Amino acid sequence: MKKIFTILSVLLASISYAQSPGGVGGVSVWYKTNSLQTPALLYQDYSGNQHQIQALASANKPAYSLLNYNECLNFDGTDDFLKFPFVMETIDKINFFTAYQNKNAVQESALFTTDNTDEKELFYSTKNVFRYNNDQINYINTSSIDTLASFSLYSKFGTPSSKITKVIGKTGLSSMYVGKDGGSHQWNSFKGKLPEFFVYRKILTLNERNRVNSYLAVKYAITMPYTEYLSSKNKRIWRQEDFSDYPANITGIARDGYSDLYQKQATSSSEQKRLVIAAKNFAVDNKSNNAQFADQSFLIWGDNKKLLELDNETFGYRLLKRKWKARFTTETSQTIPTEVVFSIKDIIQQIPADKKLWLLVDRTGQGNFNSSNIEADGSCR
Repeated sequence: MKKIFTILSVLLASISYAQSPGGVGGVSVWYKTNSLQTPALLYQDYSGNQHQIQALASANKPAYSLLNYNECLNFDGTDDFLKFPFVMETIDKINFFTAYQNKNAVQESALFTTDNTDEKELFYSTKNVFRYNNDQINYINTSSIDTLASFSLYSKFGTPSSKITKVIGKTGLSSMYVGKDGGSHQWNSFKGKLPEFFVYRKILTLNERNRVNSYLAVKYAITMPYTEYLSSKNKRIWRQEDFSDYPANITGIARDGYSDLYQKQATSSSEQKRLVIAAKNFAVDNKSNNAQFADQSFLIWGDNKKLLELDNETFGYRLLKRKWKARFTTETSQTIPTEVVFSIKDIIQQIPADKKLWLLVDRTGQGNFNSSNIEADGSCR
């Protein structure tokens, strides 16, 4: 009997630690870019449902690139696309999430479509999205197309429709295309970066969507405006009041085991490589960074959205108008040693040659850099 209880305890522990976006279970398809596991034409489905995500030929295989130091697929806008079978005909609810960066701001391009798209009533383009980016939330049928890195949510009720039943019945198998118009919209092929997408065959609650969106926002350094960031365990890691003075370029390094999130270095995808913070030491990409820190640790920061220019002189020095606020959340007493890299491109001409750059830190979190609470690091130059 003792052995039986031991086996059960291990089994239950394994089940309880199943990974999913934002810790929200029930994901039907989950693609994440991993070049080590996709050397051929097949791409791994991390949902455990083993969908055959594939490029049909070498010419259709996107190249690899990076988005916030994470691997992503780089579609060329010509003949790059993926395809996988997916039962659409029996779905009555769906939530579709993705992160991407569009590189065609002139023409509408296909992100996700299905065979006979009009009949299947699932189509998803760079214009037809519910999109989060740095300054706004763009709703369905936006009038403009931009090139900001974004993440998106597509919700659909009432699928399948009567059209589907008439065309192929109730048990047919659809093909879903990534980066190509499989229907009749005559959209261009997608040109840009796409690191991840996943599908739920249900409508998530508001709390579940916030946890999923927080996972995408932190991993790809895409600002999620006007809402709190939540961990997979529903803990607040960037709070509503932080937006009042520091609402822009929200970015972070984090470890969240239930989401399979281990972000070791980051820079805002809206202002790439202006400010980079890395755990331990900066590396060429997230995978190459060998830092280790405790699970459920989150270092999140945002800026005050001011210009990158020098302010008036105060007490013998001049501060940048741009300031950053950081919040560290953890379940342990461990901290995260970090390296900070700041690019002075475009502002170096404002700095006199005989002056030295300093990094000032106000640990009170009040942003009062004239007080005795500040720490200064003069190794910047």
